[in-house]
Amino acid sequence: MITTVTLNAAIDKTYIVPQFESKAQYRVEQMNASAGGKGINVARVIKTLREPVVATGFVAGFNGMAILEQLNLEGIQGEFVMASGESRLCLNIIDPVQGTQTELLEAGPTLPDGVLAAMKLKVAQLAARSYYVVFSGSLPRGCPVHFYAELIEIARQVGATPILDTSGAALIEGIKAKPYLIKPNEHEIKLLLDDSYDKAIKKEHAGHHEPTYRSAMSEQHTEAFRYSSSTLIKEDAKHPLHRDNNLNSDRESVLTQVLGETDLPLSTLSTSTTHDEPAIAHAIRRLNAQGVPNVIVSLGKRGALAGMEGELYRVNVPQVEAVNTVGSGDAMVAGIIVGEKRGMSVVDRLRFGAACGTANVLMPSAGLVRREDIMKLLKEVTVECISQQY
Repeated sequence: MITTVTLNAAIDKTYIVPQFESKAQYRVEQMNASAGGKGINVARVIKTLREPVVATGFVAGFNGMAILEQLNLEGIQGEFVMASGESRLCLNIIDPVQGTQTELLEAGPTLPDGVLAAMKLKVAQLAARSYYVVFSGSLPRGCPVHFYAELIEIARQVGATPILDTSGAALIEGIKAKPYLIKPNEHEIKLLLDDSYDKAIKKEHAGHHEPTYRSAMSEQHTEAFRYSSSTLIKEDAKHPLHRDNNLNSDRESVLTQVLGETDLPLSTLSTSTTHDEPAIAHAIRRLNAQGVPNVIVSLGKRGALAGMEGELYRVNVPQVEAVNTVGSGDAMVAGIIVGEKRGMSVVDRLRFGAACGTANVLMPSAGLVRREDIMKLLKEVTVECISQQY
């Protein structure tokens, strides 16, 4: 069995709005709502791949009940801890004409110490029956930044293999517990090895759980506005990210890390090898040496770089007509875990994970993949060992 942990579960709503702009009114004709959060996305893909999976985490209020009901309808076993308050809504507005995505992410409930203790017990119980425990997504209010590290230790102590996919301070603290696998993006891996970002991210995370606004392509951040190529989002001037004016030129970079994985606009995704590949490869090597044996750095449509079992690999993915990029990293994690559980080689695991991640891009909602797409894409994914280059 595989267990996924989503501490900040959500109802994900995706709107398809051609020619979307701010300060306008739209009647949405295409909408999809599903139970969401990164761990739930992972569980959904694992279920599609026909492996036994249990999803756990926190849910609260009417939204929490809707999340449980949706999981039940999908045939995903849910063993969640109930909390007070209300589980969050996460909105994704896709503009297929301009090739942009705009996300509005609520913060979720504030958790008291009592439910944190209940979650530790739940993780211990489920981990004792699981091969792997996947910890994914942001921390809700009330969770200390080292909470993932505590849960990783609990899972390991009862014999499960812990996987971590988060960002910001939670990732920085979580890797101290040496999870078996992490999947940062190219920005986050640099953050992990930069002390100045370490300090900044922790400062920004102190009390940072107000609603988050994220555009698909963030190019300039001025006062209380963020501009993208075709989308303008007004951000709350009271948001904690506006409190410190000393971040100056690095402010946007730190902002991106706090918000987690930022998907590039569908119209501008590049297929070329990143010019930062040597720096990323070096960072992977350092993390491997620090006790994280498997580090996979997602690069969007450029594929991934991975350090696994002492070797470095470049993963190249086929170019597809992208519908929705949210959840592709979660699908990749699911594929890699399932591949390892089935005894695949490292190269085949990476190919399978990349095929799952690319298959997610073809679907309108996060965590949705079709097995026939995966099998077709699997023939087009290539993996090359680049250990000798770095």
